[in-house]
Amino acid sequence: MRVTDCAMFGDFLKLEPRISFFKDIFLLLPAFYFLFFTRSMHQLFSRMTRNIIIGGSTILLFLYCIYNFHWDEPHVDFRPFRNGANIAAIKKAEMEASAAVKVLAMKMKNKKNGEIKLFTYDEYLKNLSAITDEYETIEQIKTEPTIKETKISHFDITDFDGNEKTNLYLSNPEPHLMIVVYKADYKAIENHRTIQDTLYLSDTIAVSGYKDSMQIVKSIKEIKNKDEVYYDIEWNPEFLATFINVIKPLNDAAAKDNVKMSVVISGVDAEKAATLAKESGINAEFLTADEKLLKTMMRSNPGIVLWKNGVLLHKWHFKKLPEWQTIKENFLK
Repeated sequence: MRVTDCAMFGDFLKLEPRISFFKDIFLLLPAFYFLFFTRSMHQLFSRMTRNIIIGGSTILLFLYCIYNFHWDEPHVDFRPFRNGANIAAIKKAEMEASAAVKVLAMKMKNKKNGEIKLFTYDEYLKNLSAITDEYETIEQIKTEPTIKETKISHFDITDFDGNEKTNLYLSNPEPHLMIVVYKADYKAIENHRTIQDTLYLSDTIAVSGYKDSMQIVKSIKEIKNKDEVYYDIEWNPEFLATFINVIKPLNDAAAKDNVKMSVVISGVDAEKAATLAKESGINAEFLTADEKLLKTMMRSNPGIVLWKNGVLLHKWHFKKLPEWQTIKENFLK
């Protein structure tokens, strides 16, 4: 779990911790200059002009940041799940590169004195029993994969029973609409109800006419009322309205052209997903996936993704979704 990059610039620019440290050292040089030589400097603009520039740029940059997730998908997408990416081919290449990685050595720690020792992998395999009796593994030293792993390697979609559904997107020759929901916006309202709890007695009796044959007979001992806690699911009205007013009309229009839709949602079970389907009126298959994977795919919640032959043709923020006819003319002809 070592830190692999500084994450300051997101997917736009990956900086190793060492490079990030040198960058900070370099930026200290002008910082010290500004600190110690302030009196020898002069202003290019008047105070009012400077305030207008600072205030205006702050407002514009703030609005641009909001635009890139609240009103639309990012203006420039640096993530692996970008429009036009052949996700099936990329995943296959990454998995093959990962499988081709070779173990060069084993970094191990002596169980008694804590000594750290490096064994070549061949040496480790030849003396496996003796080495593992005396040492415990700290780390495997491996070759670097020819293709670096991205979140695409972890693109796995299942149903609520754990059955694999990834090929619905990666091996499907037909166009398919995926609705991405990385956060199910609901509240669980606690309620109480009274149920009848029945206690039984079990008696063992001999069966007449059969030697050594016994039968277990149950009888009711007591019936009493019991208080039970249950939860009602209350969906956020705005979240539910998006499904009713945006997603359902899209599903209905696409179904007329035999284009199917599925909803991939994180953080709920099958029962809650069925509740959302019922309340929104959406007749589509509900699936599930890792929240981080879905967040990597979309900033919009929910978001709409059009797939065909393993290619992510296009994705839309729900606030910028065009009419189905426009989608069909631009991407399915």
